[in-house]
Amino acid sequence: MSSHCLAIVILARLFSFHAVTLQRFALFLATFSLLSTLSKTIRSSDNDSSHYLDSTRIEIINEIQGHLFNEQYRSADSVAQRLITIYPKDPAGYCFRAATLLNEMFDCEENLYADRFKALNDSVETLAKQMKKGATGERAAWMCLWIGHAKAHRALWESKFGSSPRAARLGLLAGGEYREGLSFDSTAVDIYAGLGAFHYWKSEKAGLLRMIRIFNDDREKGIAQLYRAVREATLSRSAARHALAWIYVNEEQPDSVLVICNELRTQYPLGKVFLWPMATATLKSGRYDEALSVFSQLQSRFYSEPGNYFNLIECDYQMFRCQSALGQEDDAEITALRVSTYDRRIPEKTRTRQGGKLREMTRYLSERSSSVTAGAP
Repeated sequence: MSSHCLAIVILARLFSFHAVTLQRFALFLATFSLLSTLSKTIRSSDNDSSHYLDSTRIEIINEIQGHLFNEQYRSADSVAQRLITIYPKDPAGYCFRAATLLNEMFDCEENLYADRFKALNDSVETLAKQMKKGATGERAAWMCLWIGHAKAHRALWESKFGSSPRAARLGLLAGGEYREGLSFDSTAVDIYAGLGAFHYWKSEKAGLLRMIRIFNDDREKGIAQLYRAVREATLSRSAARHALAWIYVNEEQPDSVLVICNELRTQYPLGKVFLWPMATATLKSGRYDEALSVFSQLQSRFYSEPGNYFNLIECDYQMFRCQSALGQEDDAEITALRVSTYDRRIPEKTRTRQGGKLREMTRYLSERSSSVTAGAP
């Protein structure tokens, strides 16, 4: 993982399309860059006892990665616990457990495991600082990375469930840890998956500050770093491609988004994470029939997972928008009526956050009813 977490902390509130999808994107990168930054060590660990990781860690980390891409959180957590059993003084297993909990909380839009998540994060920092004492080179770099991951994960949690100022402060601290890690080992290509995303979004959202040169325009640099990760990284190629998909959403290149995400869906068919950029890109570009199809796929996933009303409302609302834009008024009415079937079960916090969309669909139903009544003989 790398400084991409700063992008979500600082830029999420400024993002021009749905902020929740950006948070989900950043969380995705946070988790899988965490897996990827270990790759340089992995390549030669079996032949050199001085390296940090060994073949057992390689096998376990790859197993965790597959479960997380497919959103199989219980399985991912179980495998991460096995990593802790084998290496109890190593921060890696604790960091993966924290990442798994954070992914699940973001996916279901509920602060379900706050205490457990914070305790695991604290363990990561404590163990990494102990292992960092007296270390140099590669080992010191990995310990900086683990500490950075812990701060970045906590920053993401704060941005979603806590304090934005604390999120910003933790994000900056995470960035400092990653830079320190690179000073120990600058050849870990996988880290560019995070750095590339950070450089692009920092520059893209700097606006006037970029124009008057307070911030450098590093958008092309960020894209180049991501492509380098796609070409050369060992474990972060999928994360880098996912980052590029969101950049192409912002650049309004929906065909590029669809190509990247369809390839990733072939690799990880159970996960929803690649559907979000596809849905957003086609919606932004006015390709409502395609957007409707993708949001319908997302909606069916959330409808089969009771309790995640925030995302269920989001999908139904975007389907309603697409149907209205396509002139499918009867279908739009059916979608709005479907929301009313679960309206009483919507938690108050969710109702507040999605209130504007709920009111718009309710108003539409009222107007449809009035027009039908007015046209009756």
